[in-house]
Amino acid sequence: MATTAQAQPAQSQPGQKQQQQQQHVQNPEKQRELAQLNERYEGLQGELQNLVSTRQKLSAQQSENEQVQKTLSSSSDSSTIYKNIGPVLHTQTQEEASMAVKGRLDYLNREIERLEGRIKDMKGKGEELGMKIMAVRGEVGGG
Repeated sequence: MATTAQAQPAQSQPGQKQQQQQQHVQNPEKQRELAQLNERYEGLQGELQNLVSTRQKLSAQQSENEQVQKTLSSSSDSSTIYKNIGPVLHTQTQEEASMAVKGRLDYLNREIERLEGRIKDMKGKGEELGMKIMAVRGEVGGG
């Protein structure tokens, strides 16, 4: 019985070596795939950071314009409003100023909505890519 028990591990070792050799053949391909997926993931994260940064800048502009709109609505109709165009201040009616601010706010709102959609899409793509990375890591590690 002792010889049979020793014979079995001896028989399974060549099978293990063959399996390990197959893993070594597959691993370089999987390693390359993993590296490419990681590179794409990092690129997505960079794009996502840029989108979030842009979204924050637009939010700051939106807040500033909302404050200007409040100031305009609380000022009297007879108030003099100046618009800075280059080095010169031009007078503007309250109606013109209000319309300009409303137009900027409309634009900022549309841009923020568009960016939020892109951010959501980018996060979804990042999650999908993360799942692929985990699957390939499992294949590389588990063979």
